[in-house]
Amino acid sequence: MSYDPHKTGQRIRMRRKQMDMTQQQLADRIHCSADHISRIERGEHGFSFETVCLIAEAIDVSLDFLAFGGIKRDSSAEEIIKTIQQVLDLYSKNRQ
Repeated sequence: MSYDPHKTGQRIRMRRKQMDMTQQQLADRIHCSADHISRIERGEHGFSFETVCLIAEAIDVSLDFLAFGGIKRDSSAEEIIKTIQQVLDLYSKNRQ
């Protein structure tokens, strides 16, 4: 499992649309521009840990879902721990 910013952007877009929310409405919720949301959704722009936390909260999803599509229900404890560690590693790199 590896991080793909395009897939993360697609997940954000999909969930935003499920919530019947525009890019501008999401941008207003996390205090950024709609253009910034557009670039994130296209996988063209990285984002800080704080931004991804705000997005996850605004669209009511978990960080592991945004980064990797979530943890599968039949995952072993080792797979879950590995996924969580990957999420933490990915976002801690963005904080630096």
